[in-house]
Amino acid sequence: MSYEAYQEFVYDAVLRDWETLADEMARMKELLDEGSEVRIVKADTNLTMSIEDRTAVNSAASVVYDSHNLPSGEVFTAPTRPRARCSSTCR
Repeated sequence: MSYEAYQEFVYDAVLRDWETLADEMARMKELLDEGSEVRIVKADTNLTMSIEDRTAVNSAASVVYDSHNLPSGEVFTAPTRPRARCSSTCR
């Protein structure tokens, strides 16, 4: 990767509308907190995980929350063990 390409990559990751992103991610956290199951389906994969009684973490736009940890921007949770079901074809 050239210096110019790397510079553009970093600037794109850091120079964002963090307040808008934080609002969007707060909505995603609410969806996960209210949900009981996550299902990922694509060719040759069908993964279902229980997230019942889990609390999602919003690591959105840290600058909005005055931590200055950039880039940021993820909402995550973990499945409830042992309730994951998966069918997949490995190649």
